[in-house]
Amino acid sequence: VIIQFHPYTPNAFCMQASPGNGSEDKHDIRWLGTTSEKKAITDQMDAVVAWAKKNGNLRLIAGEFTASGVPAAAHGALLEDRLRWIRFMREECEKRNIPWNYYDFRSEGVGVYDGETGEWNADLMTALFDE
Repeated sequence: VIIQFHPYTPNAFCMQASPGNGSEDKHDIRWLGTTSEKKAITDQMDAVVAWAKKNGNLRLIAGEFTASGVPAAAHGALLEDRLRWIRFMREECEKRNIPWNYYDFRSEGVGVYDGETGEWNADLMTALFDE
């Protein structure tokens, strides 16, 4: 058994201005990577790991994570904040030996690949793979 979880902490930051999930009116929320912001995430991830261990050493996978970067006109998260958060999430998963999946391949505002140009988003690739 592999337990999939979706780390979207803090939800207000990750989903801001994203259509269809009740966050359309949330915008201009920053994620600066402060000690308290990071602690909220690491505490949650540590709790997931502890739960998996307590329940039979279940394997985990971070099934998806992203921070909405819907077009700037819709006030999605700032790119610099998104990249900081994405890198931190990836690093925290890897510290705990949790495989991860980034969401999404080519959706507008979050995609790592541009289907129109055939190019990878270099900033996201760096945050995801230290390339």
